[in-house]
Amino acid sequence: MKKVKGLLALVLALMLVFSLAGCGEVKKAEAAVVGMFDCVKAGDLDGFAEYCGKKDFTANLEGAAGEMVASVFKKTEYEIVSSELQEDGSVIVKTKITSIDMKPVVTDWVTDYMQFALVTAFSGQSLSDEEIQQKMAELFEASMEEKGTEKVTKTVDIKVVE
Repeated sequence: MKKVKGLLALVLALMLVFSLAGCGEVKKAEAAVVGMFDCVKAGDLDGFAEYCGKKDFTANLEGAAGEMVASVFKKTEYEIVSSELQEDGSVIVKTKITSIDMKPVVTDWVTDYMQFALVTAFSGQSLSDEEIQQKMAELFEASMEEKGTEKVTKTVDIKVVE
């Protein structure tokens, strides 16, 4: 009987250790998701890319393009709903994400940009790439202010791996 009690105590102790180890992984995964979204909200695209393991993510997002992406990301809200340790050691962090509904914003922006592009092309004006990018950013910001009031919420599973 003593051996059975000792064996049972050992099994319970191992179960506790393994459950605590899993808890630690879940907490680390949740902290990583929080860190990623904090970068998103701060407009830190390089930090966001690092959390995602995509170091070249921001290569094409310099200047006006980066400002446009950051302006959308800054208005993103999130809430961690649940987290679950998977058999492969990864953690699924179910997250509710609320952001601007971009459909009306992009529709308005593309319409305004096409109008600008056509007027510029037929007026004989010659603009540099930098001037064009700046105008794109200005038009995007105007569309965000005018049409960026609607929000959309989605619940997603974020798989966190070490």
